[in-house]
Amino acid sequence: MHLDTVLSSVGRHTFTLYQHLADQLPVYTVQTPIEGNGRIEWLYHGNDVRRALRHLLCDPTLHFYDAAEEKASTDEQHERRDNVLCIDNQNVITYAGGEPVNGIVGRMLRSKRYPCHVQTFPQEGLIEGFGGAHCMTNALHRLPK
Repeated sequence: MHLDTVLSSVGRHTFTLYQHLADQLPVYTVQTPIEGNGRIEWLYHGNDVRRALRHLLCDPTLHFYDAAEEKASTDEQHERRDNVLCIDNQNVITYAGGEPVNGIVGRMLRSKRYPCHVQTFPQEGLIEGFGGAHCMTNALHRLPK
């Protein structure tokens, strides 16, 4: 499992977040030195992802999407629907399927405060690579520096 299957950006004030790991993951930021010979520091912000992001992004109103029920949340995470590709603010692409009302896609579409436009595509032939919409857009080959 990697971070995109647990937390993905949806917009300026929203993320998907797999709730069952939201208070178990240590949150760090990396502080790099301003000048060349300084040390890189890892700063610990606790194990509550919601609180840490609200503090670090100076946005107490950040919203986190997840399925409404524990079983649906686990199923959605397993099917990589939390791993969205954000096209622009509140406009994402993810795998089709899932629980239509209480699943993560249904919750994003029906959010009163932060409704989201969600485009979906079939997962067949892609899910076997264990990635979601965001992961599938990462580079396959990088040019040397």
